[in-house]
Amino acid sequence: MSTFKKLWKNYLLSNPDWDVSNKHLRRIKDLSSPQYQFETLFEEIAKNKGISFIFLDPTESFIQLFHHCHIIGGSWANPSKTFVGILGTDKNAKPIQIILKSVKLIKTKTVSMAELIGDERSTNNQETKQTKSEFHFCNILPIPHVLTKAYLELDTFDPQTVALAFYSAMSEFHQKETDTQPNQDTEIVPPLQDERETDNTRLLDNSDEQSTSSNHQLEVGSKGTFLSEFVHILQFCHLCYKKKIPPISYSVETTQDIEQWFTSICFSALHSSMVRLKRQVQSNDDVSDSDDKISSPEQKLSKRDHFFPSAMMKINDAMDKNYKDKS
Repeated sequence: MSTFKKLWKNYLLSNPDWDVSNKHLRRIKDLSSPQYQFETLFEEIAKNKGISFIFLDPTESFIQLFHHCHIIGGSWANPSKTFVGILGTDKNAKPIQIILKSVKLIKTKTVSMAELIGDERSTNNQETKQTKSEFHFCNILPIPHVLTKAYLELDTFDPQTVALAFYSAMSEFHQKETDTQPNQDTEIVPPLQDERETDNTRLLDNSDEQSTSSNHQLEVGSKGTFLSEFVHILQFCHLCYKKKIPPISYSVETTQDIEQWFTSICFSALHSSMVRLKRQVQSNDDVSDSDDKISSPEQKLSKRDHFFPSAMMKINDAMDKNYKDKS
């Protein structure tokens, strides 16, 4: 069952098709603009791979992520729309429905990027202490796959830990983009201290009275970079930490349509995982010594094919149950 327990996490971390979202940062940010209704945002995001959503959980204690966003319905036969996704990345992963009335547009003042990372050049500058940065987004935000990967590598999901992971991923991505485009003028963003030497609350634990105005050179680097496009994600974590972001409500009660969709997604993930596993085993067989190649049929079955039949049986049972219920 260890394969199944790690199925979603491994699938999301290793699926190269989802990396395409990292090339469309500006569009993802633009869709988060308050000029778009959440339904419009969700509908376009659902058409593209590699984009997840983050939101504050109903207990307001940690940040949650759901992936594989999808819309059920919207046709002539089924005109009502249900906004669904998968919550969780282990064996307990389940489909959920977003309760639209819990989606709210938040307009508030928050700290700048310079203060979020504790840059003393900005926080000690009295000229920048006139106005606060503005946060004007919904309480549920889309993120590209590079941030999804950073989230999946965590063991705890409190706002401080998530913010640090996101900032590290953004800085690393920003540096790679800078290295591959040396001719562009890109501002140097103050690096985050080593996590072993930094208190996890430093990135977020700043009083509102110390908020500064936007200092773009220190804050986010050049226009169009990852940091400049997604500083609102770090501000979102900060506001979650300050209990200023209302949580999102969702339902885990599913309909037959949702169950069928979830089953098909499970099959796709299982198939993709088994194909990669099979290729990996074949590759290992090719490079192994001749003595290592000597193995019994039972050993090869346990390596490659033992899990797949049992998983297929579970999927078939689920589909049979849905069919019987429909009948």
